[in-house]
Amino acid sequence: IFAIGPLGPLAKACEKNPEIVQQIGFLAIQGQLKIHGNLIEPDFSSFNLREDQAAARVVFETLQHCVPFKLLGKHAAYAVPLSKDDIKHIPNLTSEVKTFLSILMDKNPDLFQRLYPVSEDKIVDGSWFEDLDHVCNPYDPLLFLSVAHPDLFLQQHHGLHTSVGNDEHNKGVSNAEVIRQKL
Repeated sequence: IFAIGPLGPLAKACEKNPEIVQQIGFLAIQGQLKIHGNLIEPDFSSFNLREDQAAARVVFETLQHCVPFKLLGKHAAYAVPLSKDDIKHIPNLTSEVKTFLSILMDKNPDLFQRLYPVSEDKIVDGSWFEDLDHVCNPYDPLLFLSVAHPDLFLQQHHGLHTSVGNDEHNKGVSNAEVIRQKL
């Protein structure tokens, strides 16, 4: 199972039929983990895990002893930023990204500035998008790529589980250009 959003539906399955769900071959999650001795728990600095914290706790508690988890964290995605050139061949994606970033800039200007530092002059005159060095971080595609091509990533092992990009000191990306080309 690939979990690229909040874990509510999977948590419901864990509560309803834990013995069936515990037979999953592996669980890939876009997000980070915290390690406490032999146990892992969700790191709620990850959007997908933070959005439904109760569900994330249920999934981790129910499955971690029998299902291998593979987590890809935001620090891996930050290490492989995509530019307008990287996405221009995908129909409509550049305009969709610009729309999304406009909404982010309007709704959460502090986060926008942290992720996409742009001068106030560029925002005011409307040329901010043209000035961006990168336009997105490929969180979900990297999760899939880390499963399909684990050799491209520096994985950390936590007993049954692995993580990539779990913190800023362990981004899990050895060659961002090679990974970008695979995407």
